[in-house]
Amino acid sequence: MNKPASPENTPVPEGFRKDMEAYVLRLDEAERLAAAETPRKARPYLRAAAVAASVALVAALGLGLYNRYTAPKDTFDDPYLAYAAVEDALNRVSEKAGKGLALERESEIRLQETLSVFK
Repeated sequence: MNKPASPENTPVPEGFRKDMEAYVLRLDEAERLAAAETPRKARPYLRAAAVAASVALVAALGLGLYNRYTAPKDTFDDPYLAYAAVEDALNRVSEKAGKGLALERESEIRLQETLSVFK
């Protein structure tokens, strides 16, 4: 009676063995580099990058808060033109929402067909 081959007794192709050894060497090198301390020469660049990121964050927050509390301005002198612009914008939103709902219905049909195949 033949015994099933165990992983210890299974021959490994030579090409695969070489690839695996090269992978392990690269992995060991990567672990060694990751464990090494960052050289002192690289740290000033990291500090400069941290300072620049902090300044950008503070500037973005400042602009955001400034724009948040400014009063809205009228863009139309004629209220009928303003009403027409709002109506046009709402019509475009409605049209896009209708297209989105149609796509959703179509995808729902396809999903139901796919689920029926799995059942």
